[in-house]
Amino acid sequence: MTVLDASAVAALLFEEPGGGRVADMIAAGDAAISAVNFSEVAALLMRRQVPDLVDIMGDLEQQVEVVPFDSAQALQAAFIAPITAEYGLGVGDRACLTLARALQTPVATADRVWKDIADSVGVQVELVRG
Repeated sequence: MTVLDASAVAALLFEEPGGGRVADMIAAGDAAISAVNFSEVAALLMRRQVPDLVDIMGDLEQQVEVVPFDSAQALQAAFIAPITAEYGLGVGDRACLTLARALQTPVATADRVWKDIADSVGVQVELVRG
């Protein structure tokens, strides 16, 4: 399984570099996304005024396991805040990282700075853009 960050899903949806790798991860049938990052993807589509947002999000939900953000993950996300703060990571990023850590699986992102914190937060980071 691979946990997808919103930036990875955005690469796929907007046909950006790395989008093909994300498509392959989803096609493998074992991708997950935090409900927080699922919301971030929807918000991005809204900001870009994508007309078929509901259909796109429905398709994504059918292909990727959307994992609820629970109180245990919320606490873990808070605990890594001091580590991630200097890199500008927000709660959505921390939700993604803590889900990957909880599932003991890699996380896919387009955000290169995550490689700098991977060991500190205990996750394997796969950059979709190489």
